[in-house]
Amino acid sequence: MPRQVLIVTSILCLLSGGLGLWLGYERFSLTESDVIAAAAARWSADTGVSDLSSCIAYARPEGDVWLELTCGMDDLKRRYVFDHGGNLIGSSEADT
Repeated sequence: MPRQVLIVTSILCLLSGGLGLWLGYERFSLTESDVIAAAAARWSADTGVSDLSSCIAYARPEGDVWLELTCGMDDLKRRYVFDHGGNLIGSSEADT
């Protein structure tokens, strides 16, 4: 095998391994606090209310669901459901 092919292949392997480690670390470093803060900011944007202290999080290890957050009271109450990657998989007006 030519030396140049071996060098290029080695460099591509190292780069892909480094990218995999970096992406894995980004996913691993996501905390519940990060998700709760993002959900509170989303609720604030949805309702126009600036009080972010009215969000309550529940861990729901059922299937794809990681966290369920309920924010607000009465007419402004919303429910947000997140998966283990921190992705929003459902949102609705919560039952009062």
